[in-house]
Amino acid sequence: MALTTIDDRGLKTPIDLLDNEKIRFGTGNDLEIYHDPAYGHSWIKESGGGGLEIATSMVEFYSGDISEKMLTATENGAVELYHDGTKKFETTSDGAWFS
Repeated sequence: MALTTIDDRGLKTPIDLLDNEKIRFGTGNDLEIYHDPAYGHSWIKESGGGGLEIATSMVEFYSGDISEKMLTATENGAVELYHDGTKKFETTSDGAWFS
């Protein structure tokens, strides 16, 4: 599939891929994003020998149906871990707090 409709605002249409079709980045296809229905998982896979790094001021992870928070990490702030949607652990400037 070739991307042919891109302008100064980005793509004109969404990119729809079937199961197991991958978006690959890098000369050696070191980074892949895809869904594998055999395992029921979606993957972001780095296989180039380096690491996968995400640069952001805040990141949150939620359950698959977005009903429960699992983790929050904030730049210059706390890392919070949740169990069943309830915060159980939080880092602070003085160490850590358990609930």
